[in-house]
Amino acid sequence: MSMDYTHIPSSEASNSEPVLKRNSDDVGWDYGVIVDVKNKDRLKCILCGNQYTGGVSRMKKHIAQVTEDDASCTKASKEDILKCKKALDEIATKKKEKKQGGMNLREEVNIAHEGDEFEDDEVEHVGSRKRPHVPGPMDRYTNINPGSSDTSGFKKTKQPNINDALWKKRSYEVSQYLARWVYEAGIPFHAIDNDSFKRFVEADGQFGPGYQPPSQYQLREPLLKEEEDSEASHMGVYIFEYVDKFIEDIGAQNVVQVVTDNASNNMAAADLLKIKRPNIFWTSCGTHTINLMLEGIGKQSKFKGIIDKAKAFTIFVYAHHNTLAMMRKYTKRRDIVTPGITRFATTFLTLQSLMEKKQKLRAMFSSEAWDKSKWAKSPKGKTAFATVMSTAFWNGVTLCLKVFGPLVMVLRLDGDRKPSMGFVYGELKNAKEEIKEAYKQVETNYRPILDVIDEKAKGRLDSALHLMAYFLNPFYFYKDHTIQDDPIIMDGVLTCVETFFPDDVNVQDEVINRELFKYKNKDGGFRRPLATMGCATNNDYYDPVYVQFNAKLINKKRKGEDVLRASEATNAQGWIVEGCDVDEEDPVSGLTWEMIGEATEADEVLQPRSTRNVGSTRAT
Repeated sequence: MSMDYTHIPSSEASNSEPVLKRNSDDVGWDYGVIVDVKNKDRLKCILCGNQYTGGVSRMKKHIAQVTEDDASCTKASKEDILKCKKALDEIATKKKEKKQGGMNLREEVNIAHEGDEFEDDEVEHVGSRKRPHVPGPMDRYTNINPGSSDTSGFKKTKQPNINDALWKKRSYEVSQYLARWVYEAGIPFHAIDNDSFKRFVEADGQFGPGYQPPSQYQLREPLLKEEEDSEASHMGVYIFEYVDKFIEDIGAQNVVQVVTDNASNNMAAADLLKIKRPNIFWTSCGTHTINLMLEGIGKQSKFKGIIDKAKAFTIFVYAHHNTLAMMRKYTKRRDIVTPGITRFATTFLTLQSLMEKKQKLRAMFSSEAWDKSKWAKSPKGKTAFATVMSTAFWNGVTLCLKVFGPLVMVLRLDGDRKPSMGFVYGELKNAKEEIKEAYKQVETNYRPILDVIDEKAKGRLDSALHLMAYFLNPFYFYKDHTIQDDPIIMDGVLTCVETFFPDDVNVQDEVINRELFKYKNKDGGFRRPLATMGCATNNDYYDPVYVQFNAKLINKKRKGEDVLRASEATNAQGWIVEGCDVDEEDPVSGLTWEMIGEATEADEVLQPRSTRNVGSTRAT
């Protein structure tokens, strides 16, 4: 922060050298001047010539002769002393008033009212009496469950067991204070969903009462600098150095690949790693790439029109208490909107949900209750009725599911915790074949879709490592030996071998001309019955697709889990409230928040969720 300085005549100082003082109306500058521009807190008294460190405040104490040491000015007049004492008293009064004002403000906040009592969850013995526990300051630090702890080493605190009504009352009062600050400061409403804000609330709760917020200076200078340094760490060179350090610790010989999303800073780091460690692959996240494919296809007009109609229908249903209650009555309290880990996951799951409930929704809009409803005569109600009764709409939903479904299966495969490298490329090829079948092999219809898939997969899911994994997967190779005739795949195999064994032609020759030859011809260990049984036997029990998909879906159905479903409805808001899916732009980068979320995967929540949990959504 720059400061203005004024030259004062040398006659005003005790020496003949020109000196400086700040342009300020503080009385202290009537008696002190700066002697060193590099140390603005070191001043010289123009009356006695002594120098002191401590700024203009120390200078006023020096003139007023209120210092605890022997640093009082011996040449100050009574007028000078009174003048500086008055200034010091005014400052002390202002500080006291500010402190008292802060205390008064805190005393206005009282969420623990007289008479509020905790319920003791311990079982009372017959004839015993226990005084009700009135919450006090230390209750915030009480650990109800001492045995629990999180990974950070802090004990988890459990809220005291009190009446639900009382707890809701207190929570509501806290929310009122928060809401008032949001309104007065003009904070955007969507900021409440920010993860950093949630972490702050948790940190404040763990800190306890008496937390003092940072000053404007702290926000503007030291805290901002720390945040900027943190952001800088996401640049390519920082990411490269970070990853390279871990590779060094683990041992480069133990690392095959590094997997990240497709953000530009990660790709820049990948280029740097390729220069230093050419034998280590840096590959893109399969889940992120497939999601980009689905998003790109969903923006094509023939799919976007169906999605927009479905979205308008669900928004209408969720917008009114009567229509929402009627829908849940006919669907047996099952929601039609299913939150997903991304926007498109929500789109697919919701279209799937609508198709499953097609007959129930049609029955609802054919019922006497709907005919008597005031919404049946509204323009949006008539549009919703036309949509749910339209054969063309449901045919469009079916087409969407047929096209999106094969890619979603790959997305679920890549989202599993089991290794999927050997199946991603092959299942992506199968997905493209299924899409062709959905269009009855009419190229003019399926070509725009495959173009999107190929564009997004290029450089991401077709790396040499993906091709080698596909080639070495006996599930594919022993069913189709023509794989070895594909020049693209074999080029990837050779590149992969060269990457694993750089500058060692003998090992490369051993792998390519001997080991791979044995693999192709089922020779050596590949000829053993145990190695060939799963491929030779045409039984679903040995089918990896069966193992990866059918068994997994059965288990997830039993557990009520789906890797595509989210634990919160953040990405489903556009299907519930009109206008909530409009992409807002980051004022700094100019990118939409959806694009930023896709690039960083920061908005992906991988915890499963049942559709009925959307029941917490309120209609307006």
